Amino acid sequence: MRKIIRFNFSGAIYLTSLVAIALTWYGVTLGYSPSMGLVILGLSIAFIASMDFRNIAHVMFMIGFMTFVFMPIFSIHDLIYINPHLVLSLSLSTLVFLWLTRNDILPIFRTGARSHPTIKLTAVACLAFVLVGAFGVSGLMTTPLVLVSFFYLIQGARFGSGLLMLSIVFVYVAVFALFFWSGFGRLILASWLMAPVWIFWNRYSIPFGKIMIFAPILGGEYVLRALGSSRRAFSMREHFLDNRLGSDLNPFLYANSFANSERAIDVSGLIGQYIMYFFQLVPRALWADKPLGFGFEYTVQNYGPGMIAAGHSIASIHVGEHLYYLNSFGYITSFFTILLVVASYRFLLKHHARAPFLALIFAMYLPTFVWGGMSVFASRVWQGFLILLLVYVFIWLLRVFNHATFGGVGRKSA
Repeated sequence: MRKIIRFNFSGAIYLTSLVAIALTWYGVTLGYSPSMGLVILGLSIAFIASMDFRNIAHVMFMIGFMTFVFMPIFSIHDLIYINPHLVLSLSLSTLVFLWLTRNDILPIFRTGARSHPTIKLTAVACLAFVLVGAFGVSGLMTTPLVLVSFFYLIQGARFGSGLLMLSIVFVYVAVFALFFWSGFGRLILASWLMAPVWIFWNRYSIPFGKIMIFAPILGGEYVLRALGSSRRAFSMREHFLDNRLGSDLNPFLYANSFANSERAIDVSGLIGQYIMYFFQLVPRALWADKPLGFGFEYTVQNYGPGMIAAGHSIASIHVGEHLYYLNSFGYITSFFTILLVVASYRFLLKHHARAPFLALIFAMYLPTFVWGGMSVFASRVWQGFLILLLVYVFIWLLRVFNHATFGGVGRKSA
């Protein structure tokens, strides 16, 4: 009976959200001008209420939605014109993603799992790779290994030990950010910082996970809106927004500008983004006609190659690239991308027993998908997969060594 009530509750929220989006969209077509700030606020609260905190895909996608859709709209909807079709399309695509993945829970913890020598050695090796990356190659390249190390070490650990390990992860991130970080890759760093937090929260079944993550976003933006009650405070808010234009506001502003303008339709450009989704890792030296990522292509066409040489590129949330290439038809094709992402995640989830971290890595980068679309999302996911390959090779070598030295004694415990 309890499961039926829970299902009906979530189902009612999904259905109510769908009806609200449909009615608002119909009202817009009739010429009404609803407050997009209030619309996105109500839908965001409904999405958070309906999502499952045990579902890492739900958590990370909603972090992306709240950061790159809710915050810009709720902050600036009275400062610039916001295309209502864009807002409703983003809301509907989020609703579709949450509904399609509502049962896709990642089983990352086994009952009675304990830390054992092989796991500890693997964790130490991962940390060694991390140190080499932080001081030599690139700390952001090795951030997946922080997650793997933390996951292995927290198996079977008591709450106090787990909290200590989580604190060590935060210290590592703080040291890297203060002394070695160049400033690029903030979203990568934030995503991989959230991974251990989510693992820790679910490992010890701590309540109020949604409140812990999303209440600061909702509350912070509400305070920011409240500042607009006076002229001085309003100018403070404008100044605050100006300082954020390069991070979480610009992607939405680019997509909004694409929604409010018309360009020549370029089907091949969008097809190129789908190709990059699957073949991002193929070196350009071996593939001279390899398509360009949307952010790279837009920057070259509109700002010149010099901006690329300076390390500049753009993002326009996942719907933006569709609008740029196909104008209003992009609202339709963007849902095919949502289906592609869901299918990819389910494929990795299906093979979780053979490769337990692939689905987790994929889910961790979902905020990047919301922020920048297919090409940049695929780039970071494939990069994470390559780094994880080093871990799998090391685990295999440990098992071979254990079998050769001890005749396979203790393999079952591993």
